[in-house]
Amino acid sequence: MTSGDGGGFEHCAICHATAAGPCARCKKPTCGDCCVLTEGGAGQWAICLNCNKRGGANINPAWLSFGMWLMLPLLAILGAILLLAMVFGK
Repeated sequence: MTSGDGGGFEHCAICHATAAGPCARCKKPTCGDCCVLTEGGAGQWAICLNCNKRGGANINPAWLSFGMWLMLPLLAILGAILLLAMVFGK
């Protein structure tokens, strides 16, 4: 949400102070007081307090779902190739 004062500043979705950046999970603007840093990973990411309550300060489940989204079509293609090899193989 923008401030409405013409400055274009975003306000924190929790406390309405000036936001420092978006939450790494829900992408809502958050200030430094209303976020926690993630645990582990290659870098540190800010998670808003609401997302932290729902799933903890870890974004690994997001990477796991991305990996599954990437692997399922590849496994389906591999299965189709193996099926065709069995049907038309010599």
